[in-house]
Amino acid sequence: MASTATTQEEQDRRDTVLELARGGRLCMLTVHGSDEALQARPMTPLEVTDAGEIWFLIDTTSTVAHQIQANPEVNLAFEQGSAWLSISGRGKVLGDPARVEQLWSAAAEAWFPDGPEDPRLGVLRVRGRTAQYWSSPGGRIATVLSFVKAKATGERIEADNETVRLR
Repeated sequence: MASTATTQEEQDRRDTVLELARGGRLCMLTVHGSDEALQARPMTPLEVTDAGEIWFLIDTTSTVAHQIQANPEVNLAFEQGSAWLSISGRGKVLGDPARVEQLWSAAAEAWFPDGPEDPRLGVLRVRGRTAQYWSSPGGRIATVLSFVKAKATGERIEADNETVRLR
């Protein structure tokens, strides 16, 4: 019976990760730069699959695309109210016109004015391996109250922190 509970707990944590990633309008994509220094930039996740894949549109000729091709180890960092999510995984830049068309939206035109037919336009798929999230039960107000209580009592702030295996 313990293995069923553990499996359900693991699935619940995995569902939390997917929910947080899906709720993020933006995330920070961190890659290894040409000098191996970490570099982060904002990206818009367009799809998060149940398998823990996060999809983006990307200029396949851009510096970030070349950095990912040279070293596919990436990290995605999301913030959503009083919750934070970090996903480590492997990125892959693909020239996939059909997938570009699936992910295309009017908002993408601000970044890619030549439309979905732009030959430089491709997709970035990040396959998440592990994720870690932090959240404060009850939202921002509860977080502030928890902080005040921790300062007044000397006890540690109340928050959830979990590490989740995605693959």
